[in-house]
Amino acid sequence: MRQRSNKESLALLEPELPASLKGTDLAVWQKLIQGTANSRLLQFDQAKTFLDEAEFLAKTNSPALLGEVALRRGTLAFLRGDPKTAESEYRKALTDSLLRKDSFLEASALGSLGLAATRQEHFDESIDWDNAALRLSNSLGARISAARILGNLGWSYFELGDYENSLALFRQAEESFAQAGAPGLQIEWLTDIGVTEYYLGNYEGAEKESLKALELARSHGDQLAITECLNNLSLVALSQGHIELAGTYNFEELRPPWPQRTLMAELRRCWARVASRKHENTSKKQSKP
Repeated sequence: MRQRSNKESLALLEPELPASLKGTDLAVWQKLIQGTANSRLLQFDQAKTFLDEAEFLAKTNSPALLGEVALRRGTLAFLRGDPKTAESEYRKALTDSLLRKDSFLEASALGSLGLAATRQEHFDESIDWDNAALRLSNSLGARISAARILGNLGWSYFELGDYENSLALFRQAEESFAQAGAPGLQIEWLTDIGVTEYYLGNYEGAEKESLKALELARSHGDQLAITECLNNLSLVALSQGHIELAGTYNFEELRPPWPQRTLMAELRRCWARVASRKHENTSKKQSKP
């Protein structure tokens, strides 16, 4: 699941636990991972059901895992486009981590709070959260966590318009995941590298990185990432004057019944730009003597 192989994760967890293990923390972890995998597959109702079951089991048998439940409820809310609820759940996870002196959960909660702050456009706050998470992750030797936080920091700097700094951070994150042999985790940062190259005006680099991200996203069945990559590629094609290619990318990305309103709005705006550019080109041809 952490490598974005969510369907494979769910398949492994499908069998029921033996009766002797149903009252242990393994039962809670099974539901936690099922909930998170479904969240990342955008199957939100199923995700909520699994997380509700995880919370019930944790309260009954494993209260030490309630912070983990809150962390994953935050992820579900974040993916649903509700960063305020996500922040509330992440704060619960942080409080629990401090009470139980669980440094790994604390690092995850701090980094997640940074991500929620970025989504709410509180960029200075997000950088503070992320720097705290990065220091703790490095002290724990948690390389994957540190790499993810570097990427999140990169997004905050991107939103502040510091594209050079954000690109460097995105590349550090992507290279760390590549070295760790986690190709599923490279997808997000390859996508962000492509976006940043686009904003820097390097359309060739933007296309190259976006195509690499698209290939990985397709191999992992990551529909969210596939749609984002297609959107980026359509923008790059449009900027290079490749109108038909941009339209092809947009046609493919608009087909899924997408639940994220903000993403759909961006896709439709991009499609409108493609249609407008087509109309302009047609008008110019018709006006020629």
